Amino acid sequence: MKHIATVIVALLFSVTAWGDNVIVEIAVTGNGSVAYSLNGQECTLTVKPDAGYSISKDDVTVQATVKPEVSTARAATPITVGHRLTLSGSDPTNLSDERQYTFTIPDGYGAYVTATFTAIPQPTAVTITMGEHELRTYSADVDLDFADVAGLTAYVCNAYDRERERMVMLKVTSVPAGTGVMLRGTAGVSYDVPIATSGTFLVNLLVPAVSEMTLDKTDGDKTNFVLSKPEGKDLAFYRVSESGQFGPNKAYLQLPTSAVGGSSRLGVSFEDVTGITDPTPDPSPTWEGNWYSLDGRRLIGQPVRHGIYLFNGKKVVR
Repeated sequence: MKHIATVIVALLFSVTAWGDNVIVEIAVTGNGSVAYSLNGQECTLTVKPDAGYSISKDDVTVQATVKPEVSTARAATPITVGHRLTLSGSDPTNLSDERQYTFTIPDGYGAYVTATFTAIPQPTAVTITMGEHELRTYSADVDLDFADVAGLTAYVCNAYDRERERMVMLKVTSVPAGTGVMLRGTAGVSYDVPIATSGTFLVNLLVPAVSEMTLDKTDGDKTNFVLSKPEGKDLAFYRVSESGQFGPNKAYLQLPTSAVGGSSRLGVSFEDVTGITDPTPDPSPTWEGNWYSLDGRRLIGQPVRHGIYLFNGKKVVR
């Protein structure tokens, strides 16, 4: 639905003199503002839409008017009250930005200014284009729903397999704004992902870079990795070698330095993704193998406390 709000500025002038005798009346109704300044008979309007609204010069009209008590003192060549006056000035590239217009008030007349602000249509989806590989990182400033996007799958990194130096990936569909995700699709293909309110809270080792930022090698006691494919190597997360610009709409991996040690490369394996999508009950109290906490710490033997753990690449409820 198109929402329109009108801002009306009424400027009524005495014909006998300019300056102290100018009478000004202003009426404003939301979604934008109109201010003015006078220099003799030239009037400058400053038009500023509120956030989420826009306006163009065609949406601003200026009509001649006059106070009844001075109607006999009009210029030698009268014009019709209500006559549209010429508005000068150009629109900015972004119609939601502030701008100025000017017009000349005929001698003996005032001006009646009407400005109509229009709500900017909100997008219903974002278009995401894969790069030259089937994997890429992504982050956005809106909630997204990947549930019905054919050919594109989103994941978060919710655990680090230190023994095999790889990230454990968890498939997700509802992704809140400001969440870093790994996307898996077809190289070079664009996908339209619906914007939909998300109430999901995700435990995630990927850090969003919605806007361009400076990414350092480390952040306090954590080490940063970026998804890349150096010449002669495979696509994986590689330790940041030097500070540089990163983003926008990307994500990077951040792990405790004490956990990654000297690892310079962390692989990504999706072979266990379907096995960890949902926690499964532990059917046996005597399982043997390697147990990990969700943050990637290897446990000595089976866990003794109740909770969710990783066992052979699967989430297990104990």
